[in-house]
Amino acid sequence: MKYLKLFSSSKIVDGGLNSAIIDLQRGIYIVIPKSLSIIIGKLETQPIDELRDEIEKKSLNHFDSYINLIIINEFGFVTEEPDNFINFLNKKN
Repeated sequence: MKYLKLFSSSKIVDGGLNSAIIDLQRGIYIVIPKSLSIIIGKLETQPIDELRDEIEKKSLNHFDSYINLIIINEFGFVTEEPDNFINFLNKKN
C-alpha cells in the first residue's frame, strides 16, 4: 500500500476560502483548494488507493492531479512504509 507523506518542512495552512502548502525550508508556497487540504488530512492515515476507491469516478482526475501537484512541486512523496516518517499535520491535543 502506498501512502502520501509531506516533507517535514512542508506545512498546510487553512484560510477562510482556500488553503496553502508552505515549504518553510525553500521559502515557497502554493495556494490550494480546501478540498486538497481535506484530502491531505485523510491521507495521513489512509492509503492512497483506499481513499481513491471512495471518491466518485468523475472526481478521480482531480484526486490524481492533487497527488501529482504535491509530488511534482516537491512538497511530499509516496512511500510504502509510512511509519518510518513523522506525521505531517499539526494536531491539537
